[in-house]
Amino acid sequence: MAKILVVDDNMDILEFIQEMLLLFDYTSTVVESGEHALKLLAEGVRFDLVITDINMPGISGIEMTKKIKQQFPLLPVIIMTGYSDNEIVGKQAGDEFIKKPFSIDKMMGLIQKYV
Repeated sequence: MAKILVVDDNMDILEFIQEMLLLFDYTSTVVESGEHALKLLAEGVRFDLVITDINMPGISGIEMTKKIKQQFPLLPVIIMTGYSDNEIVGKQAGDEFIKKPFSIDKMMGLIQKYV
């Protein structure tokens, strides 16, 4: 079973994604900051995929993704964004991007591409 790390400062979005992943039999860990996500990875916690918001207090999703890619270049990252210029935003760091609000089908299609 794939383990997915979900990072967002919005608890409603974290709960929604966690419930969605449970429905599709994925294990997830949800955290509210990029700092916490990086700490888990530094401690050796293994994930098959990271899903992150782009705009968070402290370290942004882009900054966090760049750090992840430096240390774990094969770990795929999906960036969620409310920004309109997704192509530029998504290509800055992550493997994929998805615009909020997103459909469950669209998110699951991206997830299944990597795990």
